[in-house]
Amino acid sequence: MTTTINEPRRILSGHPPGAAPVAVARWVGTGLGIALSADGMILALLAVLTAPPRVLQLAEIALSLAVAIPGLRITQVALADRRPLGIGVLLPEIVLAAAMVYLATALSLFHAGHTAYPGAMSQFVTVLAGLGLGAAGLILAGATTPSALEAGRVSFPIAVRDGVILIIGTILVAIAIGQLAGPKLTPPHWNWISFAGITVPGMLILVTREMVKQAYRRSQHQQRSQLVRLVVTESLLIGGLFMMFYGSITNLTLGKNGYTTGFAGNNAGIVLLVGAAVFLIAVRGMIKASATSLSGRSLIPRMLVTNLAFTAGAIAFFYGERSVIVGHAPSLSLGAAFPAALMIAVIGLLILIPGRVLNRTDAAAAA
Repeated sequence: MTTTINEPRRILSGHPPGAAPVAVARWVGTGLGIALSADGMILALLAVLTAPPRVLQLAEIALSLAVAIPGLRITQVALADRRPLGIGVLLPEIVLAAAMVYLATALSLFHAGHTAYPGAMSQFVTVLAGLGLGAAGLILAGATTPSALEAGRVSFPIAVRDGVILIIGTILVAIAIGQLAGPKLTPPHWNWISFAGITVPGMLILVTREMVKQAYRRSQHQQRSQLVRLVVTESLLIGGLFMMFYGSITNLTLGKNGYTTGFAGNNAGIVLLVGAAVFLIAVRGMIKASATSLSGRSLIPRMLVTNLAFTAGAIAFFYGERSVIVGHAPSLSLGAAFPAALMIAVIGLLILIPGRVLNRTDAAAAA
């Protein structure tokens, strides 16, 4: 029997043939749920041990439960003897939202002097683990449920799922890059105005891009509009990344309101920024375009190459944009924090490259 590229998704979601891959997916879901539950409980314990002001402590505990309880629910779904296996998008999304708000609260308390470095670092690392596990939950949801193409319609939850996987992986890599040169791993700064007003709109642009891609896949005139689709979707990618990175750099690196932070400017940074944008649109775009004519097992290597090209371009884009914002030439320097930062980067890279392949196993969805 011929194996198609969609077969892994059908098998994992409980469609025939065979039950062994379904069992693997259930074991993965069970382990993921247990890990999320443990992560949430650790966050709650840290909220008690770091002893922040009472109201904020209660907020941290509530956010911890918003990580732990979806983990318990995921475990329950994975262990339930029914088909198809459906983790869904909502539970991982709740985990990611709660972890992000917990991170903002913990970082603000640390830099305000309410939390000692060891406790804040423990919270920082545990939240990063929660973000990675939440993204893994979305990947499992994508691997075990029909794609937008198979559903035959434009789906907002699927667009959110696909966009958030890209967003979380990219943010983790960006956080790692920001820590590489440090003497030790340090909880970054936080600014709510920059995050809510710049970073979040950038994220929404990336989710909108997923909706546009779904609409294109539904179109009956794909070939005639292929160039237009490429220009539109990759322009949204560049715009979304620029806003998300700008908000993240001013927020997490500088700890300032991005609306009051100008561009210091740097010629080398501008060149790198523009070059990375051209690479993402042209080079990666051509790889994507060539992948749409492939099917079956031959598509997976091309999807991996496409995701690798995106990751390389996004890293160069981040370095160039950071250079333009802070006014320093883009350079790679390593400090004592390098091993820990590398571990964070590896989690992000696993989400961005093989994770996005597992999440989206149809040719038209190749990002």
